[in-house]
Amino acid sequence: MIIISIKELDYADSDVYKKFLIDKRNKIGSKNVFAYGASYNNVPCGAILANVVQCSNTNLEVDITSFFVLPFFRKKGVGSLLLNSLIYKINELGIKKIKVTAITSKKNIDLLEHFLLKKGFSKAKLISVVYFFDPILLLKENELIRRIARSDLKLPEKIKFLQEYDVSLDLIKKVKNKEGIDYPDVLSPFANEFGLEREYIDFALYDDKEIVGWITALRANVNAILYRTFFIREDFRKKSLGYFLFNNCIKKHVEKYIEKTGLFAVDLKNTEARKLFSLYFKGLCSEPKYEFKIDMNIEK
Repeated sequence: MIIISIKELDYADSDVYKKFLIDKRNKIGSKNVFAYGASYNNVPCGAILANVVQCSNTNLEVDITSFFVLPFFRKKGVGSLLLNSLIYKINELGIKKIKVTAITSKKNIDLLEHFLLKKGFSKAKLISVVYFFDPILLLKENELIRRIARSDLKLPEKIKFLQEYDVSLDLIKKVKNKEGIDYPDVLSPFANEFGLEREYIDFALYDDKEIVGWITALRANVNAILYRTFFIREDFRKKSLGYFLFNNCIKKHVEKYIEKTGLFAVDLKNTEARKLFSLYFKGLCSEPKYEFKIDMNIEK
């Protein structure tokens, strides 16, 4: 019979359990981070790590960012012990919601969903398709990308691309309030389920009076940039503004982030953006992964 022991991890356990932790931003022992490790005969076999985040002015929720069990120990109750330890802890603190948000393959999402449904979690909600690309490979293999990298983009009349700090607060406030712009929350320029540090936002302005589109870049890790949102106001989509904004993004990436992997998160319903990928990245992107969310409300 396999006997598994569970312990709450602290900083001293970091090296021993780091191989189980996909999340490299939230460290064991850090403030607002809970982590538990599983071991068999003092040999680590799994771990779970979660971060406490503010979801409103008064409410906290816990986001599981790493959850891994060695294959040999799966279906032996190890995952349940780790998850139950975490739930017991946050229940004690009065936190009412726990969630999993991550980017992975559809196969992994299905496996995790199958496990978590038995624990009372929701079904997985797919948020976006995420395409990975290597900018060096793009420049080598794609003449279109090479032309973009060499060119000076000539924007449509009265259009400017400005970063967030160059845009008036009044215009940004209108975007936050969705004044005159109808977009799903997942396409907000401020959408950031993973709590990543923002690299930049490029806003598209028309006549210096209206924000009509944007693309947002986040630091996924030291070696990757995640382009989290890409949105063009509907009345500007037929003016090819999306192509200009996307070209500007590609040009900036190969100039500034040539050594970093690029990730584009595209809303599942954003057919126009997905057409762009078929044009620019056909045969040069790895298999897409998916951004997803699974959550559960906790009751005492």
